[in-house]
Amino acid sequence: MKLKILHIEDNMLNLGLVRRILRVMDYTIIEAQDGKSGLNAALTQNPDLILLDIHLPDMDGTQIAAELKSIPALAHIPIVALTADSSVENQHRCQEAGCDAFILKPYNRATLLKTVVQFTSQSQRQPNGRTTTTWHTAGI
Repeated sequence: MKLKILHIEDNMLNLGLVRRILRVMDYTIIEAQDGKSGLNAALTQNPDLILLDIHLPDMDGTQIAAELKSIPALAHIPIVALTADSSVENQHRCQEAGCDAFILKPYNRATLLKTVVQFTSQSQRQPNGRTTTTWHTAGI
């Protein structure tokens, strides 16, 4: 069965870029262009990984991450924050909200693929569905 990646991003160029980068892998990509539809997609699609833009038009990405992590059925899903804000404060906000990793925009193909593979690798999944990893920043 194909692994599902939910990409929550309001910028059409960024959606297309990630879609093109990930098409070399055998993933099902689910796209949402705002926080509300992203939350709904997470609830209905049960993705294996969430790529989350932090600056969305209707909600802050850290709010979305915190809400996703507060829902028991979704709390195990790894969340990778995607943002152009490289400040230490932003990294801390993302981590405190429950994001598992942080990729700085503009990201390159290798960084994105490496991070996605890390979080979708079956060898890193525990029997309870949780991913064993430590917080890391990529692309900085």
